This record gives sequence, C-alpha cells and structure tokens, in this order.
Amino acid sequence: MGSNSEFGVSKMMLRSLDVLSEVEKLPKKRDLGRIRFLRGVALRDVGRKEESAQEFVRFLKEYPKRDEIPQARFALINIQRELKNYPSAIAVLNSFRFADSAPLEGYRLDLLYMAYNESGDAVNTIRVVEMESARLRRLGATARVSDLDRAFEHAVRAYIRAIELKAPGATLEKLYTALKEMNNGPAFGKILVQVAQTLRVKEWREQLIYWKNLIQTYEKGRAEWREVLWVLAEYELINNRTEEFKRIFAQIQDSIKEQMGKDVQEFKRRIEVVMLERSIFLTARLKEMSDPASIAAIRRDLTLVYESF
Repeated sequence: MGSNSEFGVSKMMLRSLDVLSEVEKLPKKRDLGRIRFLRGVALRDVGRKEESAQEFVRFLKEYPKRDEIPQARFALINIQRELKNYPSAIAVLNSFRFADSAPLEGYRLDLLYMAYNESGDAVNTIRVVEMESARLRRLGATARVSDLDRAFEHAVRAYIRAIELKAPGATLEKLYTALKEMNNGPAFGKILVQVAQTLRVKEWREQLIYWKNLIQTYEKGRAEWREVLWVLAEYELINNRTEEFKRIFAQIQDSIKEQMGKDVQEFKRRIEVVMLERSIFLTARLKEMSDPASIAAIRRDLTLVYESF
C-alpha cells in the first residue's frame, strides 16, 4: 500500500497539495477530505512519515465516513510500525474490525500479529492467534486457504517464540490444540510435520521428542505420522545417536509394513536417498581419520546405514 504508482503521487503532487491550507480558508469548501487524504499519501511517499501520520490521524478524525477510511487506517498503521510506534499501531488496529468474511479482516489480524510480534509481546501475539483461530472456526468451509496458511504460520511462530522466552502457559500441547482447532483436515497433517522440522532446525531435541510422542498419541492414524518420525530419526542419525536412530527406524519400518501405496513407496525412496548421502559422508570421513576409536565409530555407523537398506 506504499508505492508511488498505486496512488499516483509524486513530489510535484505534494507541492500542489500544499494549497490545502489556502483552500481551507475559502468560504465555499471544496472536497477537503479527499485533499487531506492525498496529502497524507504524498507525505508518506516522499518519506515525511511523521507528518504523514499526523495527516492521516486528522483525516480519520474529521472524515470518519469517507470511502478512503480503510486505506487511511492501514497506511497510518504501517507508518507507525515503520516508526516503531507499536502502541499507537496496536491501538488503531484494535479500534475497528471488519466482517469475518471480509479479506480486510484477515489483513487487519495479520498486521495486529506483526505489531505485537515486532514489539516483543509474546503473550498478545498468541492472543491474536486465538482470534484468528476463532475467525476460522466461524467461517468453517468458507475460510480462504490463504487465511488458513497464514494462521498456521502465525501459530507456529508465536508458540515457538513464546516457548523460547518461557512465556507463561506456552506449551507444545497448546500449539497442537491451536492448530487442530483451526483445521483438522489434510492441511493439519502437513503443519504437524512443519512443526517437527522447525524444532529440528532449532536443535531442540527434547521438544522434538516430546512433539513426536504427542503426535504418536493423538495422530498416529495420519500418514504424516511417519514423516514426524523420520524427522526425528534423521536428526538422531546426523548427530551420531546410533541406538536412538535404530529404535526410531524400527518404528518407521513397522509403520510401512504391508503398505505398498504410492505415498509409502515415495517415502521409502526418500529414506534411501538420505541413507545413501549419509554413507557417502561417512566414507569420506573415514578416509580422513587416523584415530582407531574414531575409525571404529564411523564403521559402526556405516554398518548401521547398510543394514537399514
């Protein structure tokens, strides 16, 4: 909403809008609302953000019924975020709302999430996730895929960040519940794997194991259950936890026995690729080693890889 081309404004237009103060003095008023709105846009587009924010605040106060109100609100909010004036941006965002079915309501919640997140308020960031979840439940089957994807992403980021900060009440169980309340269909299965991958990237081993156990308890019937298992198995393999890998890999093998569907075959091929890459890596390491203990350890891992094919 901030490009020059979108509103067709420029420095030249800003100079022409400087007549606003003179127009206001005329006995017969022209369309001052439109002029003030465009002046706010022009000030923003030439980088005079503080003045632009003041212009939009005045416009919203003096012309509350104009068609440009949504544009003015969002322009003001984004300027306030750029200026790191998060309390003001949050106050504006909480002062209005649209119907659940309106795309602008999704945009409002997105901005509210970002404002709280950028201000470091983990608790209220999760509160926005709860608001998004409630909206999705009210919309039901009419919810847009883009809104669901955004809400999923917000939930994962918000809860992971809150757990990292040790915010009160932030747990993986609550993240699981929040995601499931948003959608219990195929999209939910995919986000379960995404959470596991996020925990792996952060190298939160205990939390990754906990997430695996949580999904095992409640979602073992889903195909994505194997994917979550494999995320943990691969993490253990790369970190040379041989016994842990063998135990998890055995679970994976049990889960795909007597299942010959396309998805299962594709999953098995992916495992084989990873195991082959691991064997190449270990073989290269073996050539560099001179310490007998290290050589023995690598050979044990290589044996494990070969046995897994």
